Amino acid sequence: MPIIDKAPIILQKKLQEEGYEVFKNGWPDFLAIKDGKLKFIEAKEHWDKLSKEQIKMMQVLTDNGLPCFVWYPHKGLIDFKDYLNHPIKEKKNSQSELAKKIGISRTYLNGILKNKRTPGIELAKRINKITGKDFFKMRPDIKKLIKELL
Repeated sequence: MPIIDKAPIILQKKLQEEGYEVFKNGWPDFLAIKDGKLKFIEAKEHWDKLSKEQIKMMQVLTDNGLPCFVWYPHKGLIDFKDYLNHPIKEKKNSQSELAKKIGISRTYLNGILKNKRTPGIELAKRINKITGKDFFKMRPDIKKLIKELL
């Protein structure tokens, strides 16, 4: 039978009873120290964004004068304040991924985007299913609809 460490639970309850807001989740991945200066850094993949808990934690840290950053492989280090003002827009799908989901070739999808091809009814139904939007109402704006998914 595993031993459960009750001390953290007891302390959290005690602190909350004393009026403290207690954080256990949302801490940045790294605390980097150089020349005595601190940086809290959360590393994210290109498609990922901060969770609500991470945003709240980093807001508390920055409000208390501690520098926080979000790092993306393709963007590098971004100051948390800049992240809040200009969040990373995730790319939802590549053309190949979207074409595969719809069940057409990337070349055919590219033809639709360049107004060289017009999707038929069956394809329109597949697009409806994938996008959750009524393709028949969107038909004049198919290029816009597909670009929203890319």
